[in-house]
Amino acid sequence: MTAPRRHRARGGGDATTGAGSAALRGALLIGLAVVLGVILLGKGFDDGVVASGSDDDGAETGADDEGPDDPVTEQTTTTTVAARPPSEVLVFALNGFGGAGVAGAATDQLNAATYQTVPAADVPADQRVQASVVYFARGFEADAVGVATTLGLAPTTVMALPVPAPAQVPGGDVKGATVIVVLGPDYAPPA
Repeated sequence: MTAPRRHRARGGGDATTGAGSAALRGALLIGLAVVLGVILLGKGFDDGVVASGSDDDGAETGADDEGPDDPVTEQTTTTTVAARPPSEVLVFALNGFGGAGVAGAATDQLNAATYQTVPAADVPADQRVQASVVYFARGFEADAVGVATTLGLAPTTVMALPVPAPAQVPGGDVKGATVIVVLGPDYAPPA
């Protein structure tokens, strides 16, 4: 039996050494690519921004860029749910302090702004309030702020509707409304 003959590869080594060397170079290139990728991804996440498109100098591009020397500023974006059109919001106005015709005036004001309303009501006498409160059902916070603004109330009067409904709502029945306004003496009906 004769031993297998080895063919000399270019460069003076044998064919098995050349294949092993090529495999080693390939593995090193893959390893280098992985390390480089991790470094680049890490740089993208360090500043909280993952750029989807950029200039040669790494600055983010936008319609308001005046030139390549503009400074890059970080921007914080908050996600808020946009208010619905008033015609899609059902509001229940309650007279919370005993002023004559206050809830009716607020209901008329809301209807004029195209909000949907249920008939106005008075809170029980033992549940009167010192300041107005605008309650919102889950997902209707922006709409409640819009109602408060329409009625001339401070946005700080807006809060989540508790379950069960607040004691100011007669019988706890919100009548399907997603925004409930309990008017206090700080509400001034339009003249």
